[in-house]
Amino acid sequence: MYISIKTKFAIVLVFSLMWMGFSIWFSQPWYKDLTAQIGLYPAYFFITFIAIVPGFINAFVFMSLLMDKRPKIIEDLKYPPVTLLMAAYNEATVIRSTLNSLFLQNYPAPIRVIVISDGSYDETVDVVRETENKHPNLELIYLHHNCGKAAALNHGLAKCETDIVITVDADSYINKDGIRNLVGRYLSDPINTAAVAGVILIRNSRENWITKAQEWDYFLGIAGIKRIQSLFQGTLVAQGAFFYTTEKF
Repeated sequence: MYISIKTKFAIVLVFSLMWMGFSIWFSQPWYKDLTAQIGLYPAYFFITFIAIVPGFINAFVFMSLLMDKRPKIIEDLKYPPVTLLMAAYNEATVIRSTLNSLFLQNYPAPIRVIVISDGSYDETVDVVRETENKHPNLELIYLHHNCGKAAALNHGLAKCETDIVITVDADSYINKDGIRNLVGRYLSDPINTAAVAGVILIRNSRENWITKAQEWDYFLGIAGIKRIQSLFQGTLVAQGAFFYTTEKF
């Protein structure tokens, strides 16, 4: 049974408000006890923003993910050629690994990779040129001055000839089936889908407590929230690998 986006949003919102109402009713003893200690307004302020509001947000996230049913990826898809854009600024230590992950993709159609060196002054350009000699489908755009990631990607976009364009960060590692899954997801989604994004994880997530925290931030703050945004057809903006098509904008 198909449920429209507006209906899904209404169901999720009503559920979240009901949960918030229940939380307010259930926490009345807390309000009374804390009011006796610090006063009415501070008590309501602290309990509301420490417990009630986060509870509403969690209920909204939980119900949204529960109602998010994606269409299955169509079998026997005809995968089109794609172009990958990579803006790089002083990424000599990691870009070789990223490029190698792209050349190991099991994607069944041609992949063109365009690296835009955004004013790099380390050995980024040398590494890309060395790799370029081994892979004819790799192209380097060398910008002598740093102009920012968006502007650098626009330089690459001007040279794209495929309908589907993918952007990849220079310090990422793409699983060998990553491009295939991205394109398959896009081609299997409703016709009005303009962009999709991959799940981003941390490679060194067990190195220290900072990377462990970053892993949870990526998993919850990016993967979960972006999935909810896409469920309600909101703006999809993600770091790392995502792709879009110039025909549908």
